[in-house]
Amino acid sequence: MNHSELEKLYNLYAKELFFYALSFTKNKSDAEELVSDAFYQLAMQDIFPAHIKFWLFHVVKNKFIDNERKKKR
Repeated sequence: MNHSELEKLYNLYAKELFFYALSFTKNKSDAEELVSDAFYQLAMQDIFPAHIKFWLFHVVKNKFIDNERKKKR
């Protein structure tokens, strides 16, 4: 993935993803971490997912669920 493409996607979706993550975490730093993890996973993809915005939201939600499961152990 091209750096400029990733930057453009970050500028488009990061704020919305942050507020989505914040609705789960109720914590600013945890929400920022979820967003950065989602964009990191996007950067590691060889090809773009079909619907990038919804893919990013899905990654944020799943990462939050994984983190909550780890806390319970």
